[in-house]
Amino acid sequence: MPAQSRYRRSPDARRPSTPSLTLALQSGAYGGRNVAREQAAEGTGGRVVFVQGGIPGETVRADLTLAKKSYAEARATAILAPSAARTMPPCVYFGENGYRRGSVPAGSETPAERGACGGCQHQHMSYEAQLALKRDIVAQLMRRQGGLTDLEVLPTLPSPSPWQYRNRARWVVDEEGGICYHQAASERLIAVDHCHIVQPLLQQVLSALSASQWRLPLRTLVSEITARTAHPFAPVSADRETVAMLALHPREGARRFDLRLLASDLGAALPNLDGVVLVRNMPSAEHAASASSLWGAAYFDARFAGYRYRLAPLTFFQVNDGAAELLVEQVLGLLGPLAGHSVLDLYAGAGTFSVPIAARAQQVLAVESDPAAIDDAEQTARANGLTNLHIAPGQVEAELPGLPLHAADAAVLDPPRAGLSPAVIDELARIDIPRITYVSCDPATLARDLRRFTERGYRVETIQPIDLFPQTYHVEIVVALSRD
Repeated sequence: MPAQSRYRRSPDARRPSTPSLTLALQSGAYGGRNVAREQAAEGTGGRVVFVQGGIPGETVRADLTLAKKSYAEARATAILAPSAARTMPPCVYFGENGYRRGSVPAGSETPAERGACGGCQHQHMSYEAQLALKRDIVAQLMRRQGGLTDLEVLPTLPSPSPWQYRNRARWVVDEEGGICYHQAASERLIAVDHCHIVQPLLQQVLSALSASQWRLPLRTLVSEITARTAHPFAPVSADRETVAMLALHPREGARRFDLRLLASDLGAALPNLDGVVLVRNMPSAEHAASASSLWGAAYFDARFAGYRYRLAPLTFFQVNDGAAELLVEQVLGLLGPLAGHSVLDLYAGAGTFSVPIAARAQQVLAVESDPAAIDDAEQTARANGLTNLHIAPGQVEAELPGLPLHAADAAVLDPPRAGLSPAVIDELARIDIPRITYVSCDPATLARDLRRFTERGYRVETIQPIDLFPQTYHVEIVVALSRD
């Protein structure tokens, strides 16, 4: 037996050969892939191919990764005719085709190493092209799944900051104590020390935690870290216009005493760190986790959209501060005049929309099921002197049936990614709310829900995409609905 046969082949050598195709990318699809059509033998259009990598309008060479009778999936391996919108991604961890880091090569360029980060999908596109692509994808879904064939989707509103915008990051700690993101479409981890889409203060924290001095305590005590920033309502100095908090997810068996020592060391080492909290999972409770203070503050005293917000580090809040303020402006504008009116805010969270609406309306009823978000919203209402904001704790499906006909003049809906249940849409139609503003982070479930609203007598008046998530395929959408 030759000596070299004792060694395992490289991952690339073990991969079975797959057919290579030349494909013209016709359009983008929600989720970060592109749509092409395989040429049939007789020259007519063949099956649809969903391609990871490339830009609509480009011609690529691609390897099949999945072949079905009616469709196929492929991974771009070379760009044969590049788009003018193609740009060089700045991040060393970015992988255009989800398999290798870097751009898909043009011509004979050699691909970079395997193991791409799964956080971004569009760094290889100019920002203007990203905005246009997101509008096109929303428009396609509204036509095909929502049945809205005659309604124009407005151009995507850009984020004030296409880079360094995220106020929240969640890092996994590997067995070596390294700070990691997940690789694309995988449970495998990739150690990182830089991220181009997190805010500068979070980048400082990431760089610091990647240093060797933290590897031993982190690999011993911590499985994940949630890092978050906010703008203090009353900053004490110019260099504290942004502050951070960390939420430590402990490893099994980690002692609170040791975690407190680690939190104290982190507080001393990291500038502008206001607090460190411990996350405890709740195995049988409705909500997944709770947090308790290990060091410093347990919540932010934050400024957002001109109001004072109390925010716990695990409470859901929009991750892009500047674009989220644009989102609030759009919601208020689509609701129209609010003086003397009552408004429902469903899936209200910590009061992102409830607070600015209550400052304008006669009364607001906010429905939310997360106890931490309810606590934050109640504290925020008091901090802003809003006695007309009432928070109903509970599930939206359970609270709506108790409301009478014409219980509100308008409603704001900001449900999770799964969208609305048919029961919620039925109840809103029964209550006969004349104006509804629907905020969605998933155009596919939004299209499904808008079709259900139109079947119950509502008209879709405006569809406005907003780019809260630059460099990724995600998009926020605000929709105005009305009913006579």
